[in-house]
Amino acid sequence: MGDAVPEQYWEVVSQYREELITHAAAIVGNAADAEDVVQETFSEALRNPEKLTSAKSLSGWLKSINKTNAMDFLRRKKSMASKSTRRERELPGKTFTTGGMSAVELHDSVARAIEALPANMRTVVVLHFWQHLSCEEIARQQNIPTGTVKWLLSEAALKLHGKLKAIRPDADKDAEGDNK
Repeated sequence: MGDAVPEQYWEVVSQYREELITHAAAIVGNAADAEDVVQETFSEALRNPEKLTSAKSLSGWLKSINKTNAMDFLRRKKSMASKSTRRERELPGKTFTTGGMSAVELHDSVARAIEALPANMRTVVVLHFWQHLSCEEIARQQNIPTGTVKWLLSEAALKLHGKLKAIRPDADKDAEGDNK
């Protein structure tokens, strides 16, 4: 099978991993995010195996990729934070009631809305809210970055709000009345 990872790749990972994590942590601010950055760095190295042997300075090449990935990570994080702030303005904190629906009707409506989510969003919603896993635990279990888990939860919340609001469009008016 031609998809086997060359032994040289694992040697590079072993030799440079800790140094790259330290380097990335200095940029992104914490070890968990730095590990995500370094994983992406090594993924890029694996996608370009010819560079593993042809780079004049392997260390310099990896550090350059790592720095770029760390800076990209910060840009994505900043972008997600501004989107999150915008979403908070769009979905102000309100107290929602069942709006006259029975608990069974409400349960069924929520269950249908969750089932309608894309599989990746549904998975993180169930793991987070029903199995009470942290975003970091979900990220490890699903083998995705923690930021992606947070983004999926945020997007799922918006989709669920839209679906549930469609069931009872006047619920926002009820909530406003409750807060006054």
